[in-house]
Amino acid sequence: MNPYIKAIINTQFDEFKRYETADIGQLGDDDVFIKRESDGLHMVTSAKPNEGSFDRLRYIIPIFGDSISKYVPIGDGVIINLGDLIARSYNTRYPVLCFSKIKDVNAIIIPNVDFFTNCLQNTFKQVENDIPFHKKESGSIFSGASTGNLDNNTRTKYALSCVGNDRHHGYLSHICQWTMQEWLDRYPTIQSLVRGQIPLSEQLRYKIVVNIDGNTLCWSRLYWQMKSNSIPVYINPNKEHVQFFDYINKDDCYISSSLDDCFNTYDYILDSKNAEHVAQVVQNGKTYCNNLFSDFIENKQTFLQNIVDSILIKFFHT
Repeated sequence: MNPYIKAIINTQFDEFKRYETADIGQLGDDDVFIKRESDGLHMVTSAKPNEGSFDRLRYIIPIFGDSISKYVPIGDGVIINLGDLIARSYNTRYPVLCFSKIKDVNAIIIPNVDFFTNCLQNTFKQVENDIPFHKKESGSIFSGASTGNLDNNTRTKYALSCVGNDRHHGYLSHICQWTMQEWLDRYPTIQSLVRGQIPLSEQLRYKIVVNIDGNTLCWSRLYWQMKSNSIPVYINPNKEHVQFFDYINKDDCYISSSLDDCFNTYDYILDSKNAEHVAQVVQNGKTYCNNLFSDFIENKQTFLQNIVDSILIKFFHT
């Protein structure tokens, strides 16, 4: 197994606390409990499962079903949280797996759902044809849905700050989660920010590609940005939420900034005096992606199967 992946799994188990109780406890709307019995696998959900989250189950179950059947003892099982973020710990002896969590929550993180679909693999393939940094336009771009807090929506505020700027562009792909009237009450001109999905080929025309989290950490955006020849700028990075690959530090693979200071950050990046630092950050991101994701790009199924197998073997057989 890739030594970086092995280190991530080992670090998580060093932090994980095991309990003795066999009770699965109160399942949340995003939870599924898959138990192995002598006659096969049985699934238990909450009384009111979240249909959106459980759509994700069909992407991960081919890999998880195989691993559970092989490595989970009869009578044991696995709790999987299918939501964007897990914010509570479970007092149970079963492993609790999730895509993302608040840092101190007692759960084991697996790669997020974009790794199980074709989403991330497809974006990586598009980035392979990226043009060199020096041939890109001297500007920036952000495009994403209006996810996040309604009253203090960072993505919307950022897009508004770019209105009328010829070099730096911020757009919403679509408006979601609340009614249009609720959005208009807070941001009267929000509809003018919507541009639909902007192709990666257009975003990669710019030297600076902007990452802004929504409800939780972006699942694949920062990874393809790091793999590209553009430089990612991360607005208000969230250090309290954690994903699987965050256990390998990537702070030197992008430049952090804020809503108040981002345009100064862009001026720094585009100033030729800072070209050496900018080039190093871009190279750091590419190296990070090559170290962690080369096996994934080559064979997604085997990459994910090895991770899930290793987690279940470590939990139930060590």
